[in-house]
Amino acid sequence: AVVSKRAPSPRDLAKSDRAILEGLRAAGGALTGSQRQIGERLGLPVSTTNASINRLVRKGLVEVGARRVTLLDREVG
Repeated sequence: AVVSKRAPSPRDLAKSDRAILEGLRAAGGALTGSQRQIGERLGLPVSTTNASINRLVRKGLVEVGARRVTLLDREVG
């Protein structure tokens, strides 16, 4: 099977995924704190925040470190 290397378009992302990406861009590319704190800052429930961050990691758009979520170079249009 051929796997596409293109970045997902905004239509490929859930509303909460887009909210996290927008929050990351507004914060200069990184958000610090627990996923609960990040969700609270963005107005998202913790379960939604966790699921969205996991989807964004799988899509190669963000990476998660110790109390930090970082936007990767691969940008969504």
